[in-house]
Order: sequence, then structure tokens, then C-alpha cells
Amino acid sequence: MITDIYSWFSLFGQKIPPAWLHFGWLAGIGVLLLFAAYFLHAKMLSELTGEPLKKIFPKPVLYLIGAAVACHLLFFLLIGIAAVQAESARRTIQDRFGRYPSAEGMNELYFAGQKPDKAFWDYLDKSMNLHDKEMFKLPGGKAIALYEIFSCRFLELTGEEKRIFRDNLIKLSPSLAELNKRLENDIPKFPIKMKTDNMFGTLLPQILLIRSFCRQTKWRTYMALEAGNKPEAFRISELTRKMAQYGETEPFLIGTLVDIACYNLYLDSLEQLVEKHVLTVEQIQMISQELLALEKRIPQIEKNSLYSEVVCGNDIFGAVLSGTVQMMRDENTHIISVRSLPLFLPQFHWLLLRNQVSLLRFYDAEGFEKIPDVRKEEKTPSNKIAYLFTPSLSSAYIKFQWLIARCRAERVILACELFRMDTGKYPTAISELVPKYLDRIPDDPFTGKPLLFRTGKIKVEAGKIAEKGHAIRIVKGPKEIEGIQVWSVGPNGKDDDGHSDYKKKWDDTRAVIRTR
Repeated sequence: MITDIYSWFSLFGQKIPPAWLHFGWLAGIGVLLLFAAYFLHAKMLSELTGEPLKKIFPKPVLYLIGAAVACHLLFFLLIGIAAVQAESARRTIQDRFGRYPSAEGMNELYFAGQKPDKAFWDYLDKSMNLHDKEMFKLPGGKAIALYEIFSCRFLELTGEEKRIFRDNLIKLSPSLAELNKRLENDIPKFPIKMKTDNMFGTLLPQILLIRSFCRQTKWRTYMALEAGNKPEAFRISELTRKMAQYGETEPFLIGTLVDIACYNLYLDSLEQLVEKHVLTVEQIQMISQELLALEKRIPQIEKNSLYSEVVCGNDIFGAVLSGTVQMMRDENTHIISVRSLPLFLPQFHWLLLRNQVSLLRFYDAEGFEKIPDVRKEEKTPSNKIAYLFTPSLSSAYIKFQWLIARCRAERVILACELFRMDTGKYPTAISELVPKYLDRIPDDPFTGKPLLFRTGKIKVEAGKIAEKGHAIRIVKGPKEIEGIQVWSVGPNGKDDDGHSDYKKKWDDTRAVIRTR
């Protein structure tokens, strides 16, 4: 019964499918009914009073109707002009990004001629769920959330806790070995379904799998180091890097931001490898070149992410203007179409087109930092709706710059390890690394000045597992270690000693290792 009600509406006692109830038609029918009612009332009054109909239905009313018709015709012309401007803006976007802003362009960019493999990702999904449940299980049915453990760079475990987690890993070893075997080859594409007029509703479950995988491999690297298995620790760390590198091809900005988080997990693992002196000279040189290559790829990754934002924004307006917009996750949801807007409400249709043009012009930018900040720009009727679909993307730009800064900082850390291998001690100043281990001191991307460097006492966030009531949780606290720290001052240009805390307005990013 309920389903039947949602499948039709009652109009004058007749069952009418929702698809017939176009918004423009409803508005137009309403206007025509009001005009007809006015005319009938005028006719009745004319008969009752004997006055001519033209006095009761005077010329000014006809003039008003004529003006409305002329206004409609004018907006029909403006709609045509705006449509030409929108297509011109899309062609400009095509020239900038090398692809037309459409679902087809997104599919071409993402798949790049490769075939997806749903079976691989289904297997990975099952493996991640199994590992999450079993890897961090404690006696008594208690468990530690994976997201809590991975956040602690300097985690301190008791001998008993190490034994429990090591035993859990041993139990999972057959499953982990099978997963590692499947990852020996290239990671296949996830079967994303990107469709015109539904780009904003594209489902992206793979980004959760990518992030979960990198969290697990970071933890496995840590446990391999605790067990003294250095070759295994390096091999697993390389799996983290491999998955993060796959994530570079994510088609949407949200996937790219998750991938940046995965690269940070990899760099955390890399610092642990350096601390434990796992890496050989050849491995250090290889990783340094890979970090340099990643830094060079970041501008293109950012450009691809910006292109995806253009496509999604343009597609939303296209869906509204074509009358095919759907609920995000339910293609069967009944909607009231707006495809008849040009006929009955050309003014609103023109306004939507103008906002679409504004949106496309916003994104005709070299990078995220060049896009207008919606919180600061003046809003007009021609861009106000567009701003609703244009979030402030300066934070995305900062995360790309943070990744560049950290890659450079990690290369300095690797150079320090080469210095230690040659001299038996760590450098006391960054200048000791030039020119043998570094061509030059890398610059902070936020200031253009050399990255900051310090040896000695370093304050870090340490963590240990503690029980409170019936929950197992991570307890954090500051701790001083003997180490090396290389850091960027971040976008505020203020040296926060390498710390990042949004509440306290600290925005530095750093690479840090314990030297003792």
C-alpha cells in the first residue's frame, strides 16, 4: 500500500505518475488557471453590471501580460547566451586539463585503459575485516580499535601486550601470506561506476579499504621490528608504499586526501626503519629517489583532483538543468523534474546557467590555492548558488604542501642515516650533509627558506595502552626523546617546534627519529 502511494499522485481524482508533475508545468498551469479565473470573474461582472468587458478587463492588464511575454522571450535569448558561455567555459577547462569536464573524461582519467578487478577488492575487503577483528583482540573479548593504535607514532607496549599481538599475527599468518601473494603484482583498478548526472553520488568504498590496509601494514611493520625481523619489516613497509602509490590514481579529491594520509603512514613506517637501522645504502638511495619522484608527481595529482572537482560541480548543475537529478544513493527515488523550467520559468533557468558558468570559471585555476575562498568573495545572484558547490579548498592545498614538506624532511633523515653509516654518529648540523649526502638543503615549500633541523631533546606524543573501566584505550602524553627533527613551519609561517594541533593553531609538519 505504501509503495503504491509513492508511485502516483492524485490530481482531480486521477492517478498521475510523479514523472508527469514537472515543476515548470505545475507553475505554468497555476499561472494559466489564475488568468482563467480572473477572466471568468471579469466576464461575470460584465454581465451583472452591464459594463463592457474591456473596462473590467482593462488594457493595462493586457499590457502586463504582453510585458510578461516579452520578458519570457528576453530570458529565452539570455538562456541561449548563457548556454553558449557555459560551453565556452567547459572548452576552456578542457584546454587547461586536457579533458572535457564529464563523467566520460573522469572514467578515461581513472581507468587509463586498465580493466577493473572486483574479485580482488572483494577479497581485500574480507581480509581487512578479518584482520581488524583478530589482530587487535585481547583476552576477555576486549579489543583495541585500529584507528587508535595507528595514531601513536611512539607507542609503548608491555611485554605481555607485545606477546598477545605477536600471537594474533601468527594466527593470521596464512591469511596475511595469501594477501601478500596477491599484492605481488600490480594492484588492479577498483570498479568505480561514474555516470553522467550522478557524479556526486558515486560510491567510493575502496578508499576505506586503502586506508585500512595502510594502517594494518604500518602496525605489521612495527611488530616485525619488535620481533627483530628486519627484512620482513622492510617488505611490509614497501606494501604500504605500493598501496599509497596506487591511491595516487584516485579520481576524486576525497580519495586523494585519504591517499595523502596513507603516504604519511608509510613515512611513519620509514622513520621506524631508520631508527632500527634496517635499511641498506642501496635501499636508502632507492627510497630517496622515490620520495623525490613523488614530490615531482604531486602537482599532477593535485591537478587531477582539481579536475574531479570541476566535473562534479558541473555535473550537479547539469543534472538539475536536465531534470534528471536523483537522490545521492537511490536511483529509484521518484523526483519532480525541472526540465520544463525554460518554458515556464526561464528566469530561474537562466540564473542556474549563470551560476554554472561562475562555477566553471572558479575552477579555471592553476591549483587549489588559486580558487576563490567562498568565505571572502562577494556573492551575487549569478554566483551565489555556485558557491554552495565550491567549498574552501585552501585546506586541500595545504595538505599537498605538507606532503611535499614531509617528503623533503624524510630525505634529510635518510641522509642522516647515510652519514651515521659512514661516520658512526649522526650529524649535529644539517650543513654537514651537504654536498656528499644532499645536493642542497631542501626548502620549506611554505616559506622558500631551508627546512629547520635540530638534534638533541625532541618533544613527541607518546602512547601506551591503558584500561579504564571496561574499555581498552590509548592514553597519550608528551615525552622527550633523544633524536633528530626536520620540520616545516607550515602555512602560518610560525615555528611551532614541529607540532601540529588545530585547536592551538599549530600547523607544522615534521620528520623525527629517535637516536637513542
